Amino acid sequence: MTETVVTLVINELVQLIAHESKFLRGVHRDVVDIRDELESIQCFLKDADKGDLQDGVKTWVKQVREIAYHIEDVIDEYVLHMAQHRHQQSLIGFLHKIGHIFKKLKPRHDISTKIQDIKISVCEIKERSERYGFRFVEQGSSSSESNVTWHDPRVHKLQPLSQDKAWELFCRKAYHFKFQRYCPKELVKLSMDIVKKCEGLPLAIVAIGGLLSTKEKVPFEWKKLHDSLSSELEFLEVLDTTSYGKSRRLSIHNARKDVFETSEYSQVRSIFLFNITELPRSFIVKLFKKFKLLKVLDFEDAPIDYLPQEVGNLFHLKHLSLRRTKVKILPKSVGRLYNLQTLNVAETAVDPLPCVQALPNLFTLSLNHVYNGEQLHFEEGGFRKLKKLTLRELKTLKMVEIDKGSLPNLVQLDIGPCPLMKEVPAGIQHLKSLKILDFYEMHREFVLRIQPDRGEDYWKVKKVTTIRLMYRIKGERYQIYQLGDSDLLERLQR
Repeated sequence: MTETVVTLVINELVQLIAHESKFLRGVHRDVVDIRDELESIQCFLKDADKGDLQDGVKTWVKQVREIAYHIEDVIDEYVLHMAQHRHQQSLIGFLHKIGHIFKKLKPRHDISTKIQDIKISVCEIKERSERYGFRFVEQGSSSSESNVTWHDPRVHKLQPLSQDKAWELFCRKAYHFKFQRYCPKELVKLSMDIVKKCEGLPLAIVAIGGLLSTKEKVPFEWKKLHDSLSSELEFLEVLDTTSYGKSRRLSIHNARKDVFETSEYSQVRSIFLFNITELPRSFIVKLFKKFKLLKVLDFEDAPIDYLPQEVGNLFHLKHLSLRRTKVKILPKSVGRLYNLQTLNVAETAVDPLPCVQALPNLFTLSLNHVYNGEQLHFEEGGFRKLKKLTLRELKTLKMVEIDKGSLPNLVQLDIGPCPLMKEVPAGIQHLKSLKILDFYEMHREFVLRIQPDRGEDYWKVKKVTTIRLMYRIKGERYQIYQLGDSDLLERLQR
């Protein structure tokens, strides 16, 4: 895990060097030195995360992890300050600019002092490592099954769930109402193996179950995730926090009034809420006020019906899930979430397009059992980096319009079932990067319009590399057809 943390911090340092160099005058060389020192010890950490270590080396690895977290804190706090400053600058007049020149000096001085201190600490850690010689005890073929558990007195691990409770939680997250939250027969064995790998840890089960809920309920998809599960779980350090400790990830099982009282929560980067029956508005307000450096916020299944404007202040937020909440409208401030990459509004009544079209780093957008309107409009210049768009189970949708210049990097588009939609999205021919088109149980008229022989809309999609038309056989098993398949045409005549 330490190697993963250091890798993430190195990436952040690279970004800081590239984009903030003009604000790092006097310490730019120090930042580069810190990055180089971390890279020089990074290769040893893969072995450290697997093997059984001598006590001295174990202490050294813990120190590396701590300094990596400290570097992340300094970077994130500084970048947040600069982002807020730039936002304010666009709103103030000439007279206020003079005041901001002096205000900039303090954060620049602060980061200079902190970076120089960090450089000294990293150099000391490097020298210490050379004393220990990075001597790791090899464990042969069993080493991959004997990972070190770090006993940090500041944190304690959440108690694992029983096998029955773990299975119940997994089914609730992975299989929504279409399956009455029961596992299809053909997925039982794979699902049980996945739950076993989560070792009863609630956060791991919630995260992996939530991920699977967005995928097709077919053994092939389940097997892919099952086989890559070790790497997925590397990012789930499932820790609860004591009153005197710090943690990067926080799971909230209930909305206790004192849950935010300790100031040590200010460095948390990920929050997961689950099994919560009541969430007072005061709790939500405190959450957004307290956690300014959040990168992951998962409200899935939480009893909330709104998001406050303050969500737009979470400059570092990358992943936001509102799945199966009662939120109906996104505040306009969501448009300020510059770093947001994934937005999950599945099974809500939210139309996110007006707020999120301009987000510069959004990679995936899934509209599943969401939005009750008849038309979706993707405007020119919108969704510049979106790679995958999913429009599933939109019962009232009749038309999708894509302006030229919208979705320029879209690679995959999934649509259906949308029973009222009779033709492909207007403007789909403008999507020059589109490689995969998947249609699920679309209406006969829709499919006939894109057939290669007499389809009047075929010209719009003929340059797409892969076009698949899927019809359910049983449960979540689908028969897959290509354009022009005689079996498909026969099916449509029934």
